[in-house]
Amino acid sequence: MSWLPGEPLGTGPVSRDQARALTRSLDLLWHSVPPGRLAGLPAGESNQEAFTGQVRQNLAAGHYLGRDPVVRRAAAAAAAWLERGAIGGQDLAGSVTVFGQGDANLANFLWDGRRVRLVDFEDCGPSDRAFELAILIEHLSAWSDAGLDPGGFVSSFEMTAAERARLLQFRRLAALFWLLHLRPGGRASRRNPPGTLRRQAERLLALLG
Repeated sequence: MSWLPGEPLGTGPVSRDQARALTRSLDLLWHSVPPGRLAGLPAGESNQEAFTGQVRQNLAAGHYLGRDPVVRRAAAAAAAWLERGAIGGQDLAGSVTVFGQGDANLANFLWDGRRVRLVDFEDCGPSDRAFELAILIEHLSAWSDAGLDPGGFVSSFEMTAAERARLLQFRRLAALFWLLHLRPGGRASRRNPPGTLRRQAERLLALLG
């Protein structure tokens, strides 16, 4: 990161200019590898498939989420939603494979006053644009720390009806990931202000509603 100019996003509110530059950088990334090249890669899990498996595994682990009734209600509602098979099958049909970064922490996006540069491609690979957008706008660094407006940001991209449907499903999945990640005693819980888990639960319930 020290080799590139710029400061990480997420240390404060994302400005309009920063959001526009972020949009341009993401669009450039997604089109950086021709679809034919991506299709020719050795068979393996896409970013969205690996993430879905991780969330299912975390949910099955049965981590203690505390006694807050809102948190417990959100977890139960999300578990029931996931059990109904919302992620998979027809909900993933029609996706266009793009080259995705796979890690939407805003600390991986460097702003130099004019453009946004991306770092940390450890989790990069074939992905779905709706998934990459979802994990960004639902990342704690984006909505809680930087106050990124999801509606305004998503409107910067031309999306099909099918993509928008997948976007909602993936946002729910990402919000569930963070609910489980913020469990009492976990590393994310210790790094964030008190009440973050409750706010995450309320956000997840709103998405499920």
